[in-house]
Amino acid sequence: MHDVIAVRVSLDNGEYRYFLTWGRVFDAIDSTRICDAVLSYALHCDLGSGKAKAAELCYSLRDASSEEYFYESLFEMACTGGPKIGPEHVAWLEERRHALEDGREIWYLGTPRSRQ
Repeated sequence: MHDVIAVRVSLDNGEYRYFLTWGRVFDAIDSTRICDAVLSYALHCDLGSGKAKAAELCYSLRDASSEEYFYESLFEMACTGGPKIGPEHVAWLEERRHALEDGREIWYLGTPRSRQ
């Protein structure tokens, strides 16, 4: 189950921010291109007090599940229709590749609020 993935972005102040996007779009095994796309997108997000410096694939969605907008983002992804099966899959992958390269279909899970 890697159709939806979480990516953790490290900030220069030691904090992290999380993003959801489609998995296995560029490569079934190598996560370099998807992490690069998310990092590029993160550079344009309000990350709080830090600047994005690196991105890595999370082991599972659970790693990001406590973030502010996790469930809202996951629901929005589900509403887009998700990956296609069969002959439509190749076209769906191509559309997702273009979207990710253009900085779309990446969901930022928000800057953590201070817990009181």
